Amino acid sequence: MFEMYEALPVMGGLLTGLVVSMLAGRPLRWLALLTLSTSIGVASATIATAGGIPENGIDSVIFDSLQVLASAWIFLMALSYLSQRTDM
Repeated sequence: MFEMYEALPVMGGLLTGLVVSMLAGRPLRWLALLTLSTSIGVASATIATAGGIPENGIDSVIFDSLQVLASAWIFLMALSYLSQRTDM
């Protein structure tokens, strides 16, 4: 059966991408992207561990943080592509 713990980092990444897309300034965006990805990754790994998935330690935190970062980056690239397409 599908576990919700697998979708948490992806949904967190989409939310992170949405928040980061509203910020002005490239350095601020990068800082917010990395900070939010790390904190949502830690929260997701903690929730998964509390939900019954065996604790893998720092490996699960790194993996979840990278999932958040990747999905946020893909979301930002999609927004960039759509905004360029509508400008034409």
